[in-house]
Formats: sequence, structure tokens, C-alpha cells
Amino acid sequence: MHFSALDLPLRQALRDELRSILTGWGVAAVLVTHDLTEAYRLGDRIVVYEEGRVIQAAPRAELLSQPSSRSVARIMGIRNLVQGVTLKATADRIQLRWRGQVLEAVNSPTRSYLPAPDSPLAFFIRPEYVRLIRKDRTGVDGSHHMNLMSGTVVREMDLGASWTLFIRLDEPGVAAQGDYDLELEVPRLVYEILEIDRDRHWQFSLHRGAIHVLPSA
Repeated sequence: MHFSALDLPLRQALRDELRSILTGWGVAAVLVTHDLTEAYRLGDRIVVYEEGRVIQAAPRAELLSQPSSRSVARIMGIRNLVQGVTLKATADRIQLRWRGQVLEAVNSPTRSYLPAPDSPLAFFIRPEYVRLIRKDRTGVDGSHHMNLMSGTVVREMDLGASWTLFIRLDEPGVAAQGDYDLELEVPRLVYEILEIDRDRHWQFSLHRGAIHVLPSA
């Protein structure tokens, strides 16, 4: 069964109908796809293959939030997949250095990863979890903003309902992803209110829960 050649509204309707039918029948079905959205919408459990072997099998929500390795994250098309260096790791927190910044991340609540100090550490940051800090607010509230950084929008992509911004940090050195360090998403309304098309330099923050550490670098 192929959905890719269909118009978007029809594709979404057929996905919903198929899931409803399978749920109603109460039977197991196997769907092979390269589309993560399709797999997530239709499946309760997702199996990721690479070169003919299973590299992770997990409930869909777990797979999305806790890929087991950099390879799984890459196959899933996860963005902002980068590498830093471990500074300190405990059962609930990991401190790391990346692009001259010291960041703090939440360790996995189900399988804590305890890399040794100075070891390489792969992690990803979801673009929708990067928070721009408004310039009309005085001071930065540490209870709401952590892992503070600043950088310049070097390019952008209009997606209709939202904008994707590509930001290069102020920190000197080679950018982590070609000509930029971080990709972030903002709703179109936020883009317009903040006048991002005219104001290109921003301070932003990352909640520690937005930094997802991968067990295998």
C-alpha cells in the first residue's frame, strides 16, 4: 500500500481510516515505509532496520524521544544531531561541552547513560524546543530559561504555518552543521511579531529536557 502519490488531504484520510479499521479488527499488521510520519500515525510499535538488521524496536513514543543510537536518529531524519564532549554524568543529569558552551541535559529516566568525562557524546535538540528570548523583556528569568546561547540567523525556510531558522552561534570556530549550528522552528505568528525578517541576532535557551543524549556516539 502506497500513500506517497496521493494528495495530502486524501493521504491523511486514508491513514486515519486504515488505523481505525485495524484497531476495530484487533489484528496485527506490518507496514513497511520510509516515512516516519506514516509509521508513527499507523503503528503502535516501530521497528528500525539498517542493512537488513533490526537496530531498534520500541513503542512509537519511546522511539521518537529515545532513539537508541546515532544511527537510529539519522535514519529517522532527526535534526540537530550533533556531538559534544562529556563533562559530568549522573543518574539524572549530564553536563557536556558543545561549541564552547556548557550545557546541561536530562539523563534517560529509563536507562541512565553514564559516559566517562572527556568522552564524545552524541545528542540532538528538537528544533521546536529552542526558545527565542524576547528583546522587550528586561532580564532573563533563570527558572524559565536555561542553557543560554546567542547567535545569528544565517538563512531561513518558509514552511507556510511556520518558519525554520538556521542559526550560527556567536562562539568562534567551525559551525556544527555546515554553515550553521542549530535549526529551530517558530510559528509564523511569532516570526511576524518578533520581526525576525529584520532582526537577525537573537539570544535563545534550551530547556535541559530538550537535549536528548544518545547512548552510542
